[in-house]
Amino acid sequence: DHRQAYKWIEQAVHLAVHDHDAEKSRRLIQRAIDVFQTFGDTVGEVQALHFKGRIEHELGNEEQAMTFYDQALAMAQAMHYEPVIVRVAHERSRIYRNRGLFILAEDGFRYALNHYASQADEANLQATLDQLNDLAENALHSPEFFIDALERDGVAAGTPDDYLYVRALAILAEIKDEGLFYRQRLLQKAMAVYKSDPRFAFYILRKVKGIAAFRKDGLIINLVDLLNDLWTRPSTKTRPHTETLPRSHKRSTQFNSPDTAARNIEELYNYLAEEDSEGAYVYRGQTREYPGPLLP
Repeated sequence: DHRQAYKWIEQAVHLAVHDHDAEKSRRLIQRAIDVFQTFGDTVGEVQALHFKGRIEHELGNEEQAMTFYDQALAMAQAMHYEPVIVRVAHERSRIYRNRGLFILAEDGFRYALNHYASQADEANLQATLDQLNDLAENALHSPEFFIDALERDGVAAGTPDDYLYVRALAILAEIKDEGLFYRQRLLQKAMAVYKSDPRFAFYILRKVKGIAAFRKDGLIINLVDLLNDLWTRPSTKTRPHTETLPRSHKRSTQFNSPDTAARNIEELYNYLAEEDSEGAYVYRGQTREYPGPLLP
């Protein structure tokens, strides 16, 4: 009965993972593949082929594992068999991470993450979130380990280290409960690089706005829109130093002392967006929470 072959797959993986019995594990998984081929069970065959790669992966043979993963992926794609396509993407990402290939690892983890979320597969969903978190944390702490940052998804600006930093922050900004802190750091990075590298700064803004929309973070969306507006506003001619301040600055008395400070950043933003038509105001932001009043 070829259905027995499915049990052999489980036994083979157990032998590799828990007993570290490579030879017995390999013989059993190959026996399962032979039976599936004999009975024309392509679903069983492609699953066994994937687990053949998984066994080599668990035994530490990444090159051999990638060979079997590639074979399983080609067969699964030809069959349009999504479960194995996702599992192969997930497992290959673990190998890419070990090889310092950040972008390939992130792309595979995200592909798997979307599938697990759509299937309400909580166990694999959490495992993938943990692996994405570890990938990002490692990139922030050991950027020299990752060697593929020059492949910057079409962004021909920003140094490799800066690009890796932004990609890592973006992961944490999206998946962590305290993601607001990381979204703020992304905005700070955009402002820091704008003068020397405006194209990269706009890339960061696009990335953080997408994350903010996903997290329903209206404050960050408003701040991104404000920066976009400031950075795309046509420049005006430099006025001589003898000229008086713009009229809007002279006539405004709102929010100009601690006693009349804005209650929050949104109130201040809405006020400046309406009143500051000539660019008369500058707000000096803080890198962390600031208990003092918000003054233009």
